Amino acid sequence: MVVRFRLLGDIGAEVAGLPVDPGPMMRRVVLAVLLVDPDRPVPPDVLADRVWGPDRPARAVDTLRSYVSRLRAVLPVDVDRSPAGYRVRAPRSAVDLHVFRDLLARARDADDAGAAASRAEAFGLWRGEPFAGVASPWLGEVRRVLHAELHAARLDHHDVLLRLGGHAELVPGLVALADEHPLDERLAGQLVLALHRSGRQADAVARYDLVRRRLAEELGVDPGAELREVRQRLLHAPTASRAPRRLPPAPAAFVGRAAELESLDRTVRRAGQVVVTGPGGVGKTWLALRWAHDAGFPDGVLHVDLRGFDPREGPLTTSRAVDRLLDGLGAGPAPTGLDARLALYRATVADRRMLVVLDDARDAAHVAPLLPGGTTCSVLVTSRNRLTSLTTTHGVPVLDLGPLDPAESRALLAERLPPTRLTGPVDELVRHCAGLPLALGIVAARAADHPLEELVEELREAPLDALDLGESSADLRTVLAGTCGALSPDDREALTALAALPGDDLTADEVAGLTGTTPAGARKLLRRLGSTHLVRRCAPDRYRLDAFVRLHVRERASAR
Repeated sequence: MVVRFRLLGDIGAEVAGLPVDPGPMMRRVVLAVLLVDPDRPVPPDVLADRVWGPDRPARAVDTLRSYVSRLRAVLPVDVDRSPAGYRVRAPRSAVDLHVFRDLLARARDADDAGAAASRAEAFGLWRGEPFAGVASPWLGEVRRVLHAELHAARLDHHDVLLRLGGHAELVPGLVALADEHPLDERLAGQLVLALHRSGRQADAVARYDLVRRRLAEELGVDPGAELREVRQRLLHAPTASRAPRRLPPAPAAFVGRAAELESLDRTVRRAGQVVVTGPGGVGKTWLALRWAHDAGFPDGVLHVDLRGFDPREGPLTTSRAVDRLLDGLGAGPAPTGLDARLALYRATVADRRMLVVLDDARDAAHVAPLLPGGTTCSVLVTSRNRLTSLTTTHGVPVLDLGPLDPAESRALLAERLPPTRLTGPVDELVRHCAGLPLALGIVAARAADHPLEELVEELREAPLDALDLGESSADLRTVLAGTCGALSPDDREALTALAALPGDDLTADEVAGLTGTTPAGARKLLRRLGSTHLVRRCAPDRYRLDAFVRLHVRERASAR
């Protein structure tokens, strides 16, 4: 038999969905006091103090015994007495007050969608004033605490709904609640922000000014830092004329990738964020820049080269990266501390429909502090690392970018070379470049003053020398050095051993024997190497080193 007790409104009970009357008011008070601590004994003197307060009658304990006896007669639960006191044997899940608190606790540990659902369910339990019609001083204090918990939960709920884009729907309720709590600055800030995001700028400014005057007149204080920050967002709301556009030029010779561009567009529009991953030289930055130039972000675009795999200068620090972002935003003088600058960056982009491109991230720790958060600012990350932990901890989708197919490779050469040069050994040239836009671009640049036959011969004899223009940004060897250099010493040593093996394919057992580890340890090693695209899985339990990777690693080993 399912029994439910109601305290968030009139005090009552339900059995199998049907109401049960506990009796007159004082009997309800006794029941409510016991249910505030369900299944826990309350000593008779404590219970008497909670029921009557300072006005307890002379024979309070005897009167309690009578009330409890009558409650036993009407309720299908045990209301017993032990040496420790009186107790209602009911689980927390049977009392709406405790279900309310448990739902709020669950919301604190959930993501935004789950928190919104849990809090909405919790609010639905309130049917009116808790312990309605009861004058007990102790229950009155419990009622006051419950109202404070409800108000705090509503404010947390508003923050979640604002992040989820529910500003327009929030406005009417926020106006009513703000009228009830005219000096609550957090609530006022939420209302100002909701009005601002709903396009009601004049109303947002008027509401801020109203709260500022009330604080000054009634408390003699100015608005706090959080409310002033919301005001700053109104003052610095972006316009089309000053929307930042810190983006390198789009690639001049860009071919193919129609499916990838469509997938990128669909993913960012749905999730607001994406990681484009693939081996060095496969064209991740080209794809990101092409899409960013074409995508419509009315409040601007920012780009930061994080240099995650730069073997010469090393990765850009978080401190320098956020400084470049703040500079692009025109955020003015930045605070001294890193955490404060990161907070300023996130606050500045929080309400903007803009794109942040974080290019060439080394790992998840490199990029996580720079994720803008919120729901309006999108982020596009590129990395040779799959950044799997960003997917598991932040829900960032991944787009794995592979090589160009032969037709796209020929089309890329056709963009860079006159038609008269696209003769002879073009197919072999394409095959040696393995679909890497970087390799194809280097070949096209060298073809300006070298016959294609000569280039093919060089690619046969010394591929890495042939794919070197003498600049770090146009040298496949430098790209490979950056990827391998990001490995731990042990993983670099294992990669060297793998590259020394004859043949193309490897199994986990073969890798275990070669590296002196277990098959499970070998699979972990192969996953780590695969996450930076140095090894790829080509069949169940079969793995392959890319030909360029094998050449580079062998070359480095022989140079020791």
